[in-house]
Amino acid sequence: MHEEQAETSTDPTQAQEQAFVRNILKERDRRGMTQGAFATYLRDRGVKGMHQTTLSRMENGSRPLKLREAIQIADALKVPLGHLLTPPDHVAAINGLFDLTEGLDGCLDDMTQAINRALSLLSKGAEAIGALDDVSDELVGEDDVWDEIRRARSSLEAYVEGGLESFIHRARAESWLTNYEASGDTNGEY
Repeated sequence: MHEEQAETSTDPTQAQEQAFVRNILKERDRRGMTQGAFATYLRDRGVKGMHQTTLSRMENGSRPLKLREAIQIADALKVPLGHLLTPPDHVAAINGLFDLTEGLDGCLDDMTQAINRALSLLSKGAEAIGALDDVSDELVGEDDVWDEIRRARSSLEAYVEGGLESFIHRARAESWLTNYEASGDTNGEY
């Protein structure tokens, strides 16, 4: 909506003043206000002596910004003074970093929940192994039952130690072995 009036300066104070003016222009544009309406808005919120002509001269660089005014404007806009003194492109980069940080926090929360769920499942697998051991102690004389318990225990151990992929591999191997033994095929096919 507005063209930037002042050129970029190498003087740090002047550069901050120019950044302040550009940020005020952006804030005014964001609110869709004229200079007069924005000056009234600021004056109504405690910025003493702010009129359309004052704002116009500040925006075109013909009137220097006073520290008291800068503080009052920041307070009226409920924005930290440092935010208004920072060049708009730097503010955009800083806001982008904050957005990225929030996104990473969300990912970290999701990862923490997934890890906690995996640990819960692993502890349940360990509990199942213990339960199988208890049952197997009672069925020492039952060879067929004992073999099934041993296979189940072995598969659960594979899951607890190696995760789901190892568990699936082990279960497939046990299934193949069981089918191979039942078929009596010595070529390894069933």
